[in-house]
Amino acid sequence: MYASGPLRTMALKENCALLSSGMAQRNPYRRIEVESFIPGDTSGRHGLVHIRPVAGQGLSTDLFVECSKKLSRNYAVGTRFRIRAKLTDKEGGGEFLYSHFGWDYEVVS
Repeated sequence: MYASGPLRTMALKENCALLSSGMAQRNPYRRIEVESFIPGDTSGRHGLVHIRPVAGQGLSTDLFVECSKKLSRNYAVGTRFRIRAKLTDKEGGGEFLYSHFGWDYEVVS
């Protein structure tokens, strides 16, 4: 379900501001397979368990994924998921994969 009314207007304004400021790359969303893992270094990161893309999809497995916390909190480490995400970046930061926290995901294994 999509937001409507003031919430939709606010989201559209935020997205336009991000795109016009050069903060977000204009990459399409696509289906990718990701997995939960415990990184060797969590410096500057929140939580112990993180999400990364599975190898063999043309994406570095060094990328972190910003997505629903359910994937890292409600399933065992090593669980694989299929999500819709896009490659993006933040001003002054590195690239990462972004998937809206409210979007559906599929548990693969």
